Amino acid sequence: VALARHLAVASPDGDTAVNCGNEGFRIDLAHLPAGAATSEAIGVLCDGARYLPASGDPVGWDAFRCSILEGQGWKLRRVWAPEVFRDAQACVERLRRA
Repeated sequence: VALARHLAVASPDGDTAVNCGNEGFRIDLAHLPAGAATSEAIGVLCDGARYLPASGDPVGWDAFRCSILEGQGWKLRRVWAPEVFRDAQACVERLRRA
């Protein structure tokens, strides 16, 4: 949520949503910059793989999930909590450049 607030300040006319999608394919933070086409939306995945316990293979599930989301047009980026806590502004700038 804190990262969403930083993105909202950095891109005040953009649209940011937290926890977009359903349980197995959730994107932690979706951001559409102001004036951008829907195809330019960025999906931010935070702190490692989220997987269905029934899959039994967290890495395999994460690769599958990312391939499905990218197939739907998402441009995915990853951030880690320590990165955000150390320098949230640099993290936001990196996402904006993406």
